[in-house]
Amino acid sequence: MKQRTITVKGTGQASLPPDYIEIPLYLESRDEQYDQAIELASQKLEELQHCLEEIGFKKEDLKTSSFTVDTDYEQVKDEEGNYVRVFRGYIVRHRLTFGFDFNHEKLGEVIQVISNCPAHPEFSIQYQLKNESALKSLILQDAVKQATEQANVLAQAAGVTLGPIQAIDYDWSTISYQPRELLLSESANYSMAMIDLQPQDISATDYVTIVWELI
Repeated sequence: MKQRTITVKGTGQASLPPDYIEIPLYLESRDEQYDQAIELASQKLEELQHCLEEIGFKKEDLKTSSFTVDTDYEQVKDEEGNYVRVFRGYIVRHRLTFGFDFNHEKLGEVIQVISNCPAHPEFSIQYQLKNESALKSLILQDAVKQATEQANVLAQAAGVTLGPIQAIDYDWSTISYQPRELLLSESANYSMAMIDLQPQDISATDYVTIVWELI
């Protein structure tokens, strides 16, 4: 006799307060001469490093995520009214990031220093989880619980009983969650007092499929 089974997909949800802050930064330098554009980019980087060193960070804490040099052209009209591309120089784009454990006072210092830094970087604040495994465990526990409850309801309605679990199907890829982000203007002068805020918990969802024998 063919074994009777029931397959149920459980949806797990969980949330945890962020415990890590990451600061993405963006520096841009322009000049007609390539060497001067690179020199200006290097100068801005040194200024940013110096600013962060003033509040206890090291040069190696500031990591480069991308560095590009592009030619810059502008569309202008010639004497006959036709648009032509005119070379304007070079643009150096430098994206960096650094992070630290969640701390309101430290975040206030960071914002104040960056907003007053001569390099004038664009920046934002991302609240993250330093270790995603704790959130993942909570989600899986909830997914199994939800699947079991649904399977029991279905079995009871059908007049059968759940037997042993025959299989559990789960995609072990990394759970994706959206960091809580606070965007700030590089032109503003922020005081440490405005950082007295509580970021929203970080939430995520995942799925588990369980197969039970029916008896």
